[in-house]
Amino acid sequence: MDTNTTYANRKAGTSNQASRGVTSAPARRGLTFVLATLAFLSFAAFATPAQADTINVSGNASLAAALSAANPGDVIILADGTYAGFTMSRSGTADAHILIKAANMGGANIASGVIHLSQTSYVTLAGLTITTGGASQTVDGESLRVAVWFDATQHCRLTRSVLKLAVQPKNLQWVLLGGASDSNRIDHNEFGPGTSPSGAHYVWPRGRRTIDGVTPPADRTSWANGLGPVNPNMVRNTRIDHNYFHDKALGSGEAIVLGGLGVTGDYQDTFSTIEYNVFQNCDGDAEIISVKSSSNALRYNTILTSNGTLSLRAGNRSSVYSNFMLQGGKSGAGGIKLYEMDHKVYNNYIEATNDYPILVGGGDDYTSPTFSHAQVFRALILHNTVVNPGRQVRIGHGAPLPPVDSTFANNLITGPGTLYTENLVPINFTRSHNITWPFDSGKTGFTVVDPQLATVDGLQKLTPSSPAVNNGDPSYLAIVTDDMDGQPRDAAPDIGADELSSEPVLRRPLTPADVGPNSAPDIAAPTFDPPPSTYTSPQLVTIASTTPGTSIRYTTDGTMPTATTGILYTGPVLADWGTTTLQAIAFASGLLDSTVTSATYTVNDVTPPVITVPGDITVEAAGSDGAMATFAASATDNEDGTDPVTLTPLSGSTFPLGTTVVMATATDAAGNTATATFNVTVVDTTPPLLTLPSDLLLEATSPAGAVATFTASAHDLVSGDVPVSFSITSGSTFPLGTT
Repeated sequence: MDTNTTYANRKAGTSNQASRGVTSAPARRGLTFVLATLAFLSFAAFATPAQADTINVSGNASLAAALSAANPGDVIILADGTYAGFTMSRSGTADAHILIKAANMGGANIASGVIHLSQTSYVTLAGLTITTGGASQTVDGESLRVAVWFDATQHCRLTRSVLKLAVQPKNLQWVLLGGASDSNRIDHNEFGPGTSPSGAHYVWPRGRRTIDGVTPPADRTSWANGLGPVNPNMVRNTRIDHNYFHDKALGSGEAIVLGGLGVTGDYQDTFSTIEYNVFQNCDGDAEIISVKSSSNALRYNTILTSNGTLSLRAGNRSSVYSNFMLQGGKSGAGGIKLYEMDHKVYNNYIEATNDYPILVGGGDDYTSPTFSHAQVFRALILHNTVVNPGRQVRIGHGAPLPPVDSTFANNLITGPGTLYTENLVPINFTRSHNITWPFDSGKTGFTVVDPQLATVDGLQKLTPSSPAVNNGDPSYLAIVTDDMDGQPRDAAPDIGADELSSEPVLRRPLTPADVGPNSAPDIAAPTFDPPPSTYTSPQLVTIASTTPGTSIRYTTDGTMPTATTGILYTGPVLADWGTTTLQAIAFASGLLDSTVTSATYTVNDVTPPVITVPGDITVEAAGSDGAMATFAASATDNEDGTDPVTLTPLSGSTFPLGTTVVMATATDAAGNTATATFNVTVVDTTPPLLTLPSDLLLEATSPAGAVATFTASAHDLVSGDVPVSFSITSGSTFPLGTT
């Protein structure tokens, strides 16, 4: 049944908090964070702004209603099932894309009609299966059959989808970008197989063939030299990346065309980038990618056993670099072909082509009534490696006009047979520091020497003894700053696409697993600093993603964070005493969220308390059993704050004469114990108390004086009664006078 509950609630002004799932988890003490990237990738994790509505649809009617009322940041989720094509004309914003996605990747199948993004911006389509054979539409004034149509869109995106069209008539355009579309992206999709009889393209960014008020000239010379008008309805700044293009049938058409409008499009700067894609068995045309506009880049792609070339067919100032072309000797499989002005071709690794690995075409005069291919001017062909080609690198082919002011430098070509020919004599042509082996072209600028390559990860790379090492012409370092692997070139560059280096390899040939819907997410997973481990004191943990412009949410309660749930990261998180699991996710509007990572920090208290005791105490004895002493001690702890102190003997105890050691002991909550001591000394410095007789007055009984008798007693606080000794004993004769 087609339900529309969420949409109805929203129309009534009810905010769908349950769908948003916004929660707040308080930070708590005792953080244990285990570093481990979770093994799954949740397709549900597309970024959703906190204030967005989530609208669940399960049929064409509820989908149409949701699309017609969508606001920036909304997420429209298609339940598993079959849907017709739709038109989207509502727009998001740079910070809040509108996201239209399948509830489960591939579960929502668009099986008929056209997906039409009509003059909209910041809309992302994600996770769809697209099997529709499309329909005829009037696109830029022409009737074209399209399945997915970006119609004058800005910053829109098709991602993580599988395009496997069930019906493929002639001239079917799988994804077509038209009008003044700008800054759109086609990424992480799978295209194929393609079985159309002819004229079909997987992706075609084009535009309008006519320019209002302008009649194209018969002689295109001035336009080719940059003096033509701007075509305002030309598709620009398209990014096509991380897609898997495969199994395009022979004769079915190019996989991708950029431009293709003729003179009104050839010299328009479209700034498209085709990068990090895999093309496998794309046999539809002699040109796998046909560039027919200006200022584009084809880079970091991997071409596998595909019948055709990367062709700079028309237009100026495009670059083809750091591509891996592993053609396996397949019939018709070529390398790179170029025509027209100011192109750069460098750092490409081209192996086992059946056709020309590099072809610099001959040209026709712009005024020729039979004009077909433009003459090459100022091409730079630098630092390419060609291994075991089926045909030679060829300079000049077909049309009569030779290349002019072009450069062929620092290239390495090895394999059997003829490796290099100039079928048209180029004008003002620079050859410099190239290697061929074992073929000798007889041309200056070539050295015939064994390059001493070795197989490394399936590629032929330089060895330390190679004569290519440090023998390149350094004149081109401003253009070629690294090699095919992303390793930096040094001041004495190596010849070929490879630079012998100990620096990390940043690029390699891609496999189908590296691209397409199930490849790595758009956003790098969060990392934690300091790294998770066991610590003896609390740590402030920084959480970060290397992907610019992302936000992070985290949890500490064991729940899984999403772009709308968990604590929004605003600064370092305290990993306090104990253990707790923290999990984090990075997200950004319009991008697929990162995987969730988690980390465990174990923070153990191994520090005992610090005890403060009094200094040594001396007290006077108060009796035979000693004296009472009172005192106090305290303990502070880095976790507990304060801890109780146990004293042995206790304060207030009676201490005997002499010195007694008092032991202070404190144990914190983690079981760490500290001790400290001080002395209590009881002394007896009080003399005994004497009881003496009164002074005696005696009458002399002889000339010697008189005998005096007397007694005295003494009592001590400690010793009790003690004997008394006299300096003159009782009973002695005392002389006249006072003694």
